[in-house]
Amino acid sequence: MLVYVIEWSPYTFQSAEENEQRHNRREEEIHVAKSRVLDPMIKELAADGFKAECKVRHGNAAEILNAVAVENHAEQIIIARGSEGGIASRFFGTVSVKLATSASVPVTIVS
Repeated sequence: MLVYVIEWSPYTFQSAEENEQRHNRREEEIHVAKSRVLDPMIKELAADGFKAECKVRHGNAAEILNAVAVENHAEQIIIARGSEGGIASRFFGTVSVKLATSASVPVTIVS
């Protein structure tokens, strides 16, 4: 299962107009994620003899990845370490750190 998570900021407040625009952006982002990232990965895996499904979700990446793992009875989550840095990651942590400390299944972080 390949999962691409598009994070939304939980700290923004939208008007009705902004919500409509956000929905359009959301649909566009799903299309872009599938066509530019997931579909090529699925083809590459198929060429190597593997069968995989893909999902695009919006929300908190650590929470979404854990939820997808639980829903699909996964035995493990494998995630690439992000290159985020700076003060924000020191206070809030990265997705890989949050997942490693809170996931329902073992997590392997690849750098």
